[in-house]
Amino acid sequence: MSKGLMRLYFDGVYNRAYDLTVARLSPYRRLQAHCLDKLELNGDKSILCVGLGTGNEVLGILARNGTGNLSLTGVDTSMSGLGRAYRKAQGRGKEIAALRMDAHRLGFRDGSFDVVLCLHLMGFLEDDARATREVFRVLRGGGQFLITYPSGRGGPGLAGEIWHGVREKLRAGSATAVRRAKEIGVKTFTFVIPGIGRRDLPMDEKAWAVVEGALLSGYQLTEYKTEDRDKIKEISEVRFLVEKRQDLAAAQRGAKKAETISEAVNWTRTLANYPGNKATPTFLAQEARKLAKEEGLSCRILEKAEMEKLGMGTLLAVAQGSQQPPKFIILEHKPSGRIRGTYAVVGKGITFDSGGISIKPSKSMEEMKYDMCGAAATLGLARVAARLKLPFHLIFLAPATENLPSGTAVKPGDVVRSLSGKTVEIINTDAEGRLILADALAYAQRYKPDGIIDMATLTGAVVVALGHHATGMLGNNDPLKRKVRRAGEECGEKVWELPLWKEHYEQIKSSIADIKNVGNGGGGTITAAAFLGKFVSDVPWVHLDIAGTAWSETGDSWLGKGSTGVGVRLLTRFLLNEMERKK
Repeated sequence: MSKGLMRLYFDGVYNRAYDLTVARLSPYRRLQAHCLDKLELNGDKSILCVGLGTGNEVLGILARNGTGNLSLTGVDTSMSGLGRAYRKAQGRGKEIAALRMDAHRLGFRDGSFDVVLCLHLMGFLEDDARATREVFRVLRGGGQFLITYPSGRGGPGLAGEIWHGVREKLRAGSATAVRRAKEIGVKTFTFVIPGIGRRDLPMDEKAWAVVEGALLSGYQLTEYKTEDRDKIKEISEVRFLVEKRQDLAAAQRGAKKAETISEAVNWTRTLANYPGNKATPTFLAQEARKLAKEEGLSCRILEKAEMEKLGMGTLLAVAQGSQQPPKFIILEHKPSGRIRGTYAVVGKGITFDSGGISIKPSKSMEEMKYDMCGAAATLGLARVAARLKLPFHLIFLAPATENLPSGTAVKPGDVVRSLSGKTVEIINTDAEGRLILADALAYAQRYKPDGIIDMATLTGAVVVALGHHATGMLGNNDPLKRKVRRAGEECGEKVWELPLWKEHYEQIKSSIADIKNVGNGGGGTITAAAFLGKFVSDVPWVHLDIAGTAWSETGDSWLGKGSTGVGVRLLTRFLLNEMERKK
């Protein structure tokens, strides 16, 4: 979903009485009535109402708005709630079908209703994404739907640890709405952001999560589609409503932040989703230059001759099998005013990884275009830093090359000298990511940063250990790791720490060089990190192995299939937290 196709704006509650009943209700109920009043109910309509605890005002507003025959079917998990709604309807001279059903499975055919209202039951539905899908399944193409949250859900007992879960539920709920709305042809819809209860999540955080979910789930790469382009579905508008006017400014702040970050994430995803014959090292360098020009960053691209002069032997060893020239991308964000710290971010940029001489199996090799997701995320983070004007000196490094077999390719058993001066015995040419990162990490220390964070689709072993649910985190500095972990909990990009002990460094000792690029025994993710650790000396450093989270093969998550842009939101949240801490 591009910026031009989705307009984000907010509307306050209209402070007028819809009828005597609504006038005495809470702001949440007034907001609900306001949303109902906006529905177009002219003509004959079939309406499904999931949750009838507010049946009185629902019936009154629907009866007044509708000029045709309205068929209202009510579904609730509570018989008492249905009974009250049924009696209210009879008292008003209305007839409704009051049905008790499990909301996880609505017993109606696909597309049975013109309008679906899910009122005051979102708390139940959000516990199971299948229930939300059921609500959208029964909606007819081109129909209207309304989902609202109860006011201040969670109440005074909502603890800080649970806030992270609330954020993710808001993201997932908004994302599910956008994806399903797009599938059934809905062009516009309204999403109500729940109000704030005591000790609840702040409004700007709620808006941030909701808008982020909507924008990220609407992403799709259509550039290469030439057939049936008229069938490509897009959401044209999403309206976000808040309960109270005094919440509007905070909600807008959160939405703006979410929009900036989400645009950068989706741009990152596009870079990573491009095929390897487009997203070459040269293409990445061109995109970096373009980004620098647009956002006011400084940019320098080291060419092969400069790398040779510097002594970047490990990066050049990987590049020597390809006809595509390697690039070493350097972007800098250095705002005016007080600088609150210096951080270097390094991203692995293998634009296609065949494994080299130690060639990979052919099955799923096309996915190795994603081996530059770390570099793409690094560029995406640079875009966010510039647009949010983050008060840090930030250095973004992306070594970029292909890893291909040829007569000139590096061979198992070769020994090369790195920029740091350390010699490396290459045991396996498919362990190439750590080789290009070795020179980049050594180069990063020239800026004397307060911390270095690298992102890399480094090992298949991390998928074995953590699956696709968390990024592997290792490093040499506990405070820095704690900050990254907290950022992951807050933004939904979870990390899980793995140990990095002295014994792991012993596994990568070489008999003829300083170290070798593959360790003895197991623990592949850890020994890969141990290799990187040899090139960071005593600078606080965190390594993020994103091999399991950088892309989705199945599209099961709310982010869909393909690149996830992982790392951009994580490190943006980390930097924003640091900014707050160092005020």
